[in-house]
Amino acid sequence: MSGARLKGVAFKSLLRSLEVLRGKDVVERCIQACPTELRDALVHGKVVSAGWYSLVWYRELHVAISRTLSTGPDFARELSCHATRHDLQTIYKLASMLFSPETLVKHSMRLLRLYYEGGEVQILSSGPGLVRFKLWGFEGYNQLCWEDLLGGTLASLECSGAQDIGITRNVGGGDTDGLIDVTFTWRA
Repeated sequence: MSGARLKGVAFKSLLRSLEVLRGKDVVERCIQACPTELRDALVHGKVVSAGWYSLVWYRELHVAISRTLSTGPDFARELSCHATRHDLQTIYKLASMLFSPETLVKHSMRLLRLYYEGGEVQILSSGPGLVRFKLWGFEGYNQLCWEDLLGGTLASLECSGAQDIGITRNVGGGDTDGLIDVTFTWRA
């Protein structure tokens, strides 16, 4: 598989959160709605946490979930937020307790690389209670993928102590955009 890739843990976390929020039968229906190659990989346990998989598969999983449940981008954000919270309260608990929101922002590229291969992040401005960053080189992302990324960022900030988080999309983040320029604000 070529192009941008995601760690298998992203797929597993997303499906685990879907099961918690909607039930096992919904997960099975969504998997059955996936294209054949992805469906077979998920059904037969070929997607492993430490493996790297095509962004196309992740986008297709989000599309299958959205179509099966008649949901939109807000649910993609909710799923990712739930999944990231779980990961940060279990697998990465110590790190999330040690990082302030500002420290988290400083290490955003390194943290992004835990899940994503491809694309770049540039912090345009940051300070107490604010970060504006631009992500580009994410060709193949659709709005569901962008909302997933924003949900993960939102949960990461929450787990590091941020409260009353606001999100402003300045540019991009749509179905055909390979970039997004976004501002997060919060109260510590």
